[in-house]
Parts: sequence; structure tokens; C-alpha cells
Amino acid sequence: MPKSMKPSLKIYIVNLKVVSKEEFLKARSRRLAEEAKAICRVAQSTRSNSTGARRSKRKHSSAKKHS
Repeated sequence: MPKSMKPSLKIYIVNLKVVSKEEFLKARSRRLAEEAKAICRVAQSTRSNSTGARRSKRKHSSAKKHS
């Protein structure tokens, strides 16, 4: 194993320790949930736009503003 690789690995481990595992998982799950919500919103808006529903169009615009 080359010397240059060891310090970077150590730093990585330290960085993982600095942020508690729970916090990291929380942040990750929150971001994943937000992404899933956004995907659902886009899917809903595209589906309803084909039918021409007005309410969903308004929802879509608010979703854009939020992101």
C-alpha cells in the first residue's frame, strides 16, 4: 500500500467520526425523502397536465418555487 494513500484514509475515517452516524443517516434519509417527494410531484403534474387539471398545475409551480 503506497504511503500517499494512508493519510487520506485516516482523514476519511476521522470525518466520518466527527459527524455522528445517526445524524448522517438522518440527513441522508431526509434528502432521499425530499427527492422522492419531488419525483412524485413531477410525475403527478405530468400525469394531470395530460388530462388538463388546473389544480395540479398550480401545485407544480409551487413545487418549483420551493426547490
